[in-house]
Amino acid sequence: MKLTKIFYYMLLSSNILISQTHFIEDYLIEISGDHLDDDFYDNTYYNAIEECNISWKVIESTIPSEWEFSFCFPNCYNPGIVSGTDVFPANSENYLNCHVYPNNTVGDGKISIEITTNEFIKDTVSWLASSTSNLNLNLFSSKFPDLIQIFDISGKKIDKAEKNKILILLYSNGRSKKIYYSGN
Repeated sequence: MKLTKIFYYMLLSSNILISQTHFIEDYLIEISGDHLDDDFYDNTYYNAIEECNISWKVIESTIPSEWEFSFCFPNCYNPGIVSGTDVFPANSENYLNCHVYPNNTVGDGKISIEITTNEFIKDTVSWLASSTSNLNLNLFSSKFPDLIQIFDISGKKIDKAEKNKILILLYSNGRSKKIYYSGN
């Protein structure tokens, strides 16, 4: 019984000694863009409660081989840089961003970094990236000059048409037409 009390006391006292040094706003970020875009990106924030010595490294990259990626944490790095270190002051909000460069390639994948804080605490932040082949309304209108709007099959108004989808085209004369858009 004494050992149980001692163990319980040690467990409680150890929780007091380990305080929260930081928090990350989002651990999973979804990003997407057109395959013709130069890049697409989204960010989260690493919030340092106390001064934090951090290191980061890419631990997973399951993206098409034609793609490139880069990070801003908080400084922006060139594509190909897959690790870094920094010191964040107490009470600071630090920008954490991933840019994906699809290089005219449709696909999807995941990029994950492991952040180590004060050589002890490990966090993983991941970006789920998707690059689609979209055709915007202006380009679509060149085939159909009196086109004024595109809708998806559920009737939702869209600005970009994804290939291999059924679309509803609304013309200026009030007529509509259902088409299958293959991307060509």
